[in-house]
Amino acid sequence: MRVTEHEMRGLLTGKCVPADMLVNEELPAYLVRKFAALQQKLDAVTAEAAYLRNEIKQHSECTHQCEVCGEADPCNTDDVCLALNHPLPATDGILNDVRAEGAEMFASYWERNCAHDDTFVGKKAKHFAAQLRTGSNEGGV
Repeated sequence: MRVTEHEMRGLLTGKCVPADMLVNEELPAYLVRKFAALQQKLDAVTAEAAYLRNEIKQHSECTHQCEVCGEADPCNTDDVCLALNHPLPATDGILNDVRAEGAEMFASYWERNCAHDDTFVGKKAKHFAAQLRTGSNEGGV
């Protein structure tokens, strides 16, 4: 969904409608549907990136037989394992955002369903979520 500023202004002022807008669909419902689809794609890409990083990490902990001398060589010297040393700030940021959302959901659940007046756990979970979002969690995930 690539939209220019000019097209967005026309959409918001009601001068045009997108070609993929459903019959009788209002603009807020259309935008929610499009953002949900984008979020779903983002979640899929994030899951794939996490899977690939995990697979590379597992590969780096293995050994393979050298074809020339027959000795076991560690796989962590392979070129693909260099990706583990390369920071992935966009992927890490997205994963931390997902983790923070989970911590906030737990805090909300705790505060709603806790029969006693103990809000300490909920406050700690919210604090942890804030740390995840800023990337400043010490010893965290």
